[in-house]
Amino acid sequence: MSASLLFAGAGALSPGVARAAAGARAFTCSGGTLLTPQLIPSGSYKSVTVADGFCVMQGAYTITGGLTVGPGAFLDAAVFFGFPPYDYGAPCNVFVNVSGGIRIAQHGALYFGNGVGTGCPSSNDIVSGGISATNADSIVVHGTTVNGGITVQGGGGGTDCQSTDSSPFAPYTDVEDSQVNGGISVTGLSTCWTGIIRDSVKGAVSVNNNTMGDPDAIEIGLNDIQGTLACSGNALAFPGPGGIPTNSFDGSPPNPSVVTGAETGQCAGL
Repeated sequence: MSASLLFAGAGALSPGVARAAAGARAFTCSGGTLLTPQLIPSGSYKSVTVADGFCVMQGAYTITGGLTVGPGAFLDAAVFFGFPPYDYGAPCNVFVNVSGGIRIAQHGALYFGNGVGTGCPSSNDIVSGGISATNADSIVVHGTTVNGGITVQGGGGGTDCQSTDSSPFAPYTDVEDSQVNGGISVTGLSTCWTGIIRDSVKGAVSVNNNTMGDPDAIEIGLNDIQGTLACSGNALAFPGPGGIPTNSFDGSPPNPSVVTGAETGQCAGL
């Protein structure tokens, strides 16, 4: 299953506190809904926090002190679809540079960046300080340079591939078309689908003890990994084949990665 089949956008922008003028200051967004998300105005910020509800970005952003997605909150910093009723902003028009890292809390959801996998030109986003998610529902990253690595621990929104309150498009975890300096770790998810595709990674990649709802998961392929690739304990949520790492995408021929270190466990030969 591809990321584009799992994701959709939201609806018309609503007025409110999130429309306050942007500036080099801390900014908190809250209160939006799926069909009427709050807009975070483009500009420069000391920090950005999505406290609750649904928030969206449009335009260019510089954040110097970190980006936080709070418990149960949703941030769309990609907007790669724009068809009715999900027409809250121009698709492929979000560009973000974050220092201080990104943190996603329990049941939060983040869609960040654009690239080949979204049908948009690369957004060439930059995150310095890493991306870390603990018990979040969905973490989706495209077209981004991440300095400090990506760590996803627990959560995942469940294996039934149905929407959740903060991940209304079927929860999944995906890193595509990105440069990750510091490695990728995905551990303990219970989710629909997971992908690590067309990434350049400096550091170890580990995918361990995850349970998938889609038999065509976990998809790992076409990466350049300057480190090890280790996978173990991954399984499908119900009896039958699948749910373990594969480099065949939706039944395609193999899409091998280049890995300078050892490939071990379920990822041997990928």
